Amino acid sequence: MPQNNNEVIGQLGRILSSSLFSSSSRSSEFLRYCIEQMLQGNETEIKESTLGVAVFGRPPDYDPKADAIVRVHARRIREKLDAYYKTAGIHDDLIISIPKGGYVPLIGRRATLAAHEEAESQPAPSIATPRRRGSPTRGWIVSAALLCLLAAGYFLWLRLHHAADTPMRATADPHLFTWFPGLEEEPAWSPDNQTIAYSWDEGHPGFPHIFLQKLDQAEPRRLTKETMPEERPVWSRDGHEIAFLRSASSSRFDVMRLNLVTGAETQVGSFSYSWAIISDPPSLDWSADGRQFLVSEQPAPGLPVRLALMDSVTGKLSPLTQPSYGTSGDFDGRFSPDGTSIAFRRGGLGDLCSASLRDGEKDVHRLTTSGMGVRGIAWSTDNHFIFFGNHRDSGGYSIWRKSTASGETQALTAFGFDATEPALSPDAKYLAFVHHERVVNLVEESLAGGAERVLSPSDRLDSSPVFSDDGRYLAFISIRSGSEELWMQSADGAGLTQLTFLHGAGRPLNASWAPDGKSIVVAIRQEDSTNLFLCALQARRLQQLTFVKDRLVSPLFSRDGRFIYFSSNAEGENRIWRMSTAGNGKPEQMFGDTTSFFQQSEDGRYLYFLGSGQTLNVLRRDLVTGELRSVFKSDQHVFPFPAFVIAGPILYIALPEAPTRSGASILALNLSRNTATSVLHVKRFIAGIPPGLAYSPTRKSLVIPEIQRDNADIYTLPLAP
Repeated sequence: MPQNNNEVIGQLGRILSSSLFSSSSRSSEFLRYCIEQMLQGNETEIKESTLGVAVFGRPPDYDPKADAIVRVHARRIREKLDAYYKTAGIHDDLIISIPKGGYVPLIGRRATLAAHEEAESQPAPSIATPRRRGSPTRGWIVSAALLCLLAAGYFLWLRLHHAADTPMRATADPHLFTWFPGLEEEPAWSPDNQTIAYSWDEGHPGFPHIFLQKLDQAEPRRLTKETMPEERPVWSRDGHEIAFLRSASSSRFDVMRLNLVTGAETQVGSFSYSWAIISDPPSLDWSADGRQFLVSEQPAPGLPVRLALMDSVTGKLSPLTQPSYGTSGDFDGRFSPDGTSIAFRRGGLGDLCSASLRDGEKDVHRLTTSGMGVRGIAWSTDNHFIFFGNHRDSGGYSIWRKSTASGETQALTAFGFDATEPALSPDAKYLAFVHHERVVNLVEESLAGGAERVLSPSDRLDSSPVFSDDGRYLAFISIRSGSEELWMQSADGAGLTQLTFLHGAGRPLNASWAPDGKSIVVAIRQEDSTNLFLCALQARRLQQLTFVKDRLVSPLFSRDGRFIYFSSNAEGENRIWRMSTAGNGKPEQMFGDTTSFFQQSEDGRYLYFLGSGQTLNVLRRDLVTGELRSVFKSDQHVFPFPAFVIAGPILYIALPEAPTRSGASILALNLSRNTATSVLHVKRFIAGIPPGLAYSPTRKSLVIPEIQRDNADIYTLPLAP
């Protein structure tokens, strides 16, 4: 190892400033920690348990055998270092690597290491083996050959008749296929197994385009020169065409076909889709016979997303599924290779489902029942398996394989390393998937124009902030411990405390403080339902309040503490319900208003919520007289799951900024004067379920979940039966 520490630090700086590492804080922190500990002579501290605590924020007593986060990221760093020295660092003399089997860095000169590798690669001298006495006779050899043929036939029979029960294994670690700034997503294999098409935003959020990259190439080729966002590439069966979606507007998408031989581009048809959750783009798949596309459409705002078939020549649409009104709907539809059925996700978090193309909605089967989340679906070419990104007890997503015959499931990627959007190569030898690294922190934005402040930063996701009535404490949802949990801290950022310990067995969505500040009601998703729980702060006890199979979200303590309001889909649509905090009565439906999120005025008389249209319409329900009236309207677009909070006569609401919806303007609506003023601009607003916006009455500021870093890369994983 070189004796000059400054030279090592300088080389580390060059590596960390490269595009491979600059977009990933975890990889950078991991490598920096290992180098710094080594330079300080603390090589014994460079081990899995200390890395888990120091770099990934795991508790001191965490079990590395159950949590593979360190091992998974070590593999990723090894691949990034290898890629760095083949690209940006190809002329660097000082080589830094992390040898397999440990985490202590190896540092040396390029020439020295190359000579060492060459010596190790020389073949060992051959040793002649004398023939033993009693060699097999010719007849014995023939008999052995016949036995081998019989055995081969038997195992072939087993393979054909019991494929559904044959486990699949990875033959090597995942290989980093793309490592560019921004989001590389939606991988799709070419029919010849040599090229992957994918969408990439080139580091410009909200503006992805389609790229092609061969397996043996380090750089991709952009498919079109259009400026509007493009996504969801799919190949024709002969590999001569690629179809994809192009945004015509924020709620209209065109299905495009591009001939890779002639370069000719054709618009097939269009459909409506106003769903604003960025992680849920519209579906697109191409049937094996080339006659139909499978898309997900939303005929009108407020209606559930449904799957529809589009004629690949005329563009004519035919609805295929009819999810219940009041639900999120159906997403990520995929044709089976034999053309008889489809697989898709039903629900915002969702379960894996299948349906026959002949019977559609009449033949829907739920293949998973946890309701904890599915992201990305792919079929095996023999129709025997469905691959999908599944959120399980690991607290994150991993790729699973499900047998269509036996129903058995098998995890293919490691827990603790988020993996979604699987794509199986046509020869079934490789699995491509997406690893998404998103960091969302709670940022305090002063309404008086002061500097912003990040509250208790983490390298994971924080969301759903809500202040206690006196403004002294802030509760929020965070994945900083490895799974979604409810946390709290004081308004100044001190006293960070974990309140729930679900360990992936439930997903808290949003919460509300009791007026006395002694407890918090929280909606928690478990299995196939979402129920309300009461967290008593002094006793640190979680008590389940409801026991239903429905979806109860957005709990809200009434100002006097007598009731808990919430949104329930028990009647099909999301409506406002309430239950007594005394526990002496059944939940009751309030009026007929359809909404998933609402807030109460400070005097407790009114409930405010938004109309179901695409443009801003603030409605007010009088809890005394029952009167419903619109208090503010404008032509500004709103998020489907709005983020707003009431502070006295002011309603602060986040409105998307066209056309990408990756940013938001915070509008202050004066409910007594019927006026509106833009008070803040947020470049990277995290929109979706649950909404997130909190007002601090003591600090006169807003706390907003904001994206600090967003990066997605594509990996390939070699597979074998």
